[in-house]
Amino acid sequence: MSNPHVPTEQTKAKVVGFSCAGFKHEQIADYLGIDVKTLYKYYRYEIDHAKLERIDNLSGQAYRLAMNGSEKMLEFLLKTQGKHYYAKAPEDDKKSNMETLLEKLVDKL
Repeated sequence: MSNPHVPTEQTKAKVVGFSCAGFKHEQIADYLGIDVKTLYKYYRYEIDHAKLERIDNLSGQAYRLAMNGSEKMLEFLLKTQGKHYYAKAPEDDKKSNMETLLEKLVDKL
């Protein structure tokens, strides 16, 4: 009879990392030397929440970069979260791209 699996902080971190990297559950279980049922039994929370937590952290970092003046990040967030797209590039040469984007954002509020 084999010893029952005991999850550790290290194995939980591995499951989180592998899940976020897109590895299949079978691959993660194989790495840990357990079967998939055991993986689900002991690591269900890590599997279900790993990507959400990582995306939450990345979203916060992206927002901070945008608010600290990163034009590319501001444009990215406006396009992906604000559904803001240019029909053509702004024509006002006197204003920076950042000023134009911010004005359009304020106009939508």
